Amino acid sequence: MSKLQLWFMHKFMSKKIIIIYFLLNNLLFSQGYKYPFTDGIPVENFIARREQIENTLSRNSALLLLSSDFYANSGFEVSNNPSPNLYYLTGLPQQRAALLLIPNGFNLGGEIIKEALFLKQQTSDDIIWNGYSMGAKDSEKILKIQKNLNIETLDSILNLVLRDKDTLFLDKLSVTKHFSNNGNHIECDIEIISKLKANHPKLIIKDNIPALTQMRYVKDNDEIRLIQKAVDISIEGHKALIKKAKPGMTEYQLQAEMEYQFMVLGAEKPAYSSIVGTGRNSCFLHYQNNRDSIKDGDMILFDCGAKYHGYCADLTRTIPANGKFSIEQKIIYNIVLEAMDSAFAQCKPGNKFSEIHNKAKEVITEKLLEQSIITNKEDVDNYFPHGTSHFFGLNVHEGHEELLKEGNVLTIEPGIYIPYGSSCDERWWNIGIRIEDNVLITKTGYINLSEKLPRKAEEIEEMMK
Repeated sequence: MSKLQLWFMHKFMSKKIIIIYFLLNNLLFSQGYKYPFTDGIPVENFIARREQIENTLSRNSALLLLSSDFYANSGFEVSNNPSPNLYYLTGLPQQRAALLLIPNGFNLGGEIIKEALFLKQQTSDDIIWNGYSMGAKDSEKILKIQKNLNIETLDSILNLVLRDKDTLFLDKLSVTKHFSNNGNHIECDIEIISKLKANHPKLIIKDNIPALTQMRYVKDNDEIRLIQKAVDISIEGHKALIKKAKPGMTEYQLQAEMEYQFMVLGAEKPAYSSIVGTGRNSCFLHYQNNRDSIKDGDMILFDCGAKYHGYCADLTRTIPANGKFSIEQKIIYNIVLEAMDSAFAQCKPGNKFSEIHNKAKEVITEKLLEQSIITNKEDVDNYFPHGTSHFFGLNVHEGHEELLKEGNVLTIEPGIYIPYGSSCDERWWNIGIRIEDNVLITKTGYINLSEKLPRKAEEIEEMMK
């Protein structure tokens, strides 16, 4: 509490009110913080990950991960998504924090510190407005990090640590995101880098951490368990939408059916903005208005996934609004399905990631030529303009390795989109179809994590009866 606050209380408040204030203040802090992910990743895993990263760093380097803050113009915090890299190494499920790893340690009051977590010290006002967040004592007990410090000491500690370092690995932040180390000033990553360079002109700052990226490509058993849970929740949401969909409804009503199931089954939130596009909107890859009405004869494409304990699912299905595929719709649907099966066949360790897309594209090219939808191979990009796969985990889109490994988790999602006015027979217009499943690479091949969600045309029609 500041001297000004104490003076104000002494000057204008009675002793009884002051006593009540302090009692309420103490009561707030006595309730304590409750960690939200009770069936999440064991703390020992996070400790092992930090040790693994520290072993890849040179003795004259340090690593700094920043969890960015998001603020609306009103000053209210509008997002509390944890930073994926920081969460991956600590289990910290909140914003406004920093992790510093120092392989050879630094002396802080006679103690050699190799890892320090910096958190904002929570005030009673913070609790009243936002509820409890993890503090230094909580993180020491729950996350087992060696040293837990106030975020306001970060600048001074950094200057102390970096005096004898030649390299700092800094988690790259988007310039649209902000990180704050006190309650008043918000700095973007460019400002942070500029300040570090000014204070340490010989310091080499690297804005990527290759070892951490490589670690996140391969999921351990606990990560796979949480991803499977996110997928299972997403499957139930998709099934609810399929059973509910009919002409006369709106895209946003179907979105509500989907996301209601997500939340009922324990998801924190959707993993990304849900896409529900009907008719011509099914041809827009990342359509998000979700406001149109569903008409008889439309195709409905929905790309939606749940997030569970920080981990994402990413599924897509496309269905006929009236429960029955037209001849043209079924032809395109089965082409996408065949392309999907061709992509699945490439999912095994040692195969090239790029071949997943190449094989799917070969099928779609051949079949669109057969239907005279295209007249030369180069035109396929007009109707299949995106890749067939991407890795995912804590982020819905993550980088990838060229050679697949056991433990990679990725999507298989070919699609064909024929918008109104395309240079083909108009009977194909406004048919947009994407089918997306989630795959785990195993020792000998793959497991389709979302196999319980029907994808054959006949299965879809049966479910919609």
